[in-house]
Amino acid sequence: MPSKRTLEWRDKQKGYIERWKKTILELRSRSFLERWNEDKYEMELLQCLENQTLKDVFIFAKNYVMRVKSGKFRTLMTEVNREIKECGTVEPSRLNFLKHRIEIVKEKMK
Repeated sequence: MPSKRTLEWRDKQKGYIERWKKTILELRSRSFLERWNEDKYEMELLQCLENQTLKDVFIFAKNYVMRVKSGKFRTLMTEVNREIKECGTVEPSRLNFLKHRIEIVKEKMK
């Protein structure tokens, strides 16, 4: 469940989110016509993202969810992955938080 702050931010970004949903709808229909698998679809989706930090978070979240089977951080990464696919963006303060948490997890994984 998104926080009140996130909902307010999404309301301000409504125009961008609507354009994103239209882009995703076109991408999804193209994926059906060309019979893409999920990886091909996500690679095309990744090219539509404008922010490099958002791309990095999306890639890490996708790989982490595939690699780890349970846990609170996995649940967070699943939510983030879904949010990026649906909205095309994440609230800036939450994006910075995620970036920091991902750096910590990467250090622990070494």
